[in-house]
Amino acid sequence: MRLKVCRLRPDAPPTGELVGAIERMAVTRQARVADALCVARTTEGELAAIDLPVARAGAGIVDLLDFRLAPDRRRKLTARTLTQRPDGVAPATVRAIGETLGPGTAVVAFLVTGTSPLLDAAVARCGGWMVADVPTTARALAGLDAVLLKVVATSPR
Repeated sequence: MRLKVCRLRPDAPPTGELVGAIERMAVTRQARVADALCVARTTEGELAAIDLPVARAGAGIVDLLDFRLAPDRRRKLTARTLTQRPDGVAPATVRAIGETLGPGTAVVAFLVTGTSPLLDAAVARCGGWMVADVPTTARALAGLDAVLLKVVATSPR
């Protein structure tokens, strides 16, 4: 398992590259995203967040697309992500990551099994960059709060 964390710049195009890469990885079975967390600031400065357990509990990929495209759904999904759950990253950690973000920027963390260039390529097409790609024994992002906070705090913006 690998922890991959990327940053996305304010003018990153909303083209669905990351969701598409996750879907293609699932089809090719070379790699699988076991868990993911996206924390963003809208251009208006509003905190937005979604994690894979929230998406899977709802409509899956549809929720990920709604998060990107539908502000009302984004707010509802953010509220669910900011609710303490055993399978989710602690709300305080999500908020702390959000405090490091400027308007329009985002941090996305993935736990990936296997290897595939699809995710890294999608991040690059979005104008983003990987700030961490490290092995881990974790099976979920929940519990990796300290690691996530350190990566975000020390990564180039």
